[in-house]
Amino acid sequence: MSIIDQVLICIDDSSQSRDNLETIFSQKKTSVIFSSVGRLMGNKLISSSGKGIDKIYSISQKGSKRIKESLSSLRDIADGIEYVWILVSVSMPEKYKVEREK
Repeated sequence: MSIIDQVLICIDDSSQSRDNLETIFSQKKTSVIFSSVGRLMGNKLISSSGKGIDKIYSISQKGSKRIKESLSSLRDIADGIEYVWILVSVSMPEKYKVEREK
C-alpha cells in the first residue's frame, strides 16, 4: 500500500491536522507526507479547512467513494471470483515524464 493510500485511509478514519499526520507517519519524511496530501487534494479526494496550524484535512465524497470501491474490489478477490489479470509494462524516457505520469 502506498503512502498516498495510507494517508487517504487515515483521513477517512477521522479528520486530521498537519501535526497529527506528522505524528502518525513519523517514520516518513514530512515532504513525502505532504506531497501525498497535495496529490490527494489535487485529485479532490480530500479537502482542507482552516489556515496554518489550524488547517484540518477531511475526506471528500469522491475520496470516500474511492475507498469503498477499492474495498469492494478486494472483497470480490477474497471471495474467489475469477479475474483475468493483464500486466502492462511501458518504458518511457525521463524527458517524457509528464506523458508517462498521465
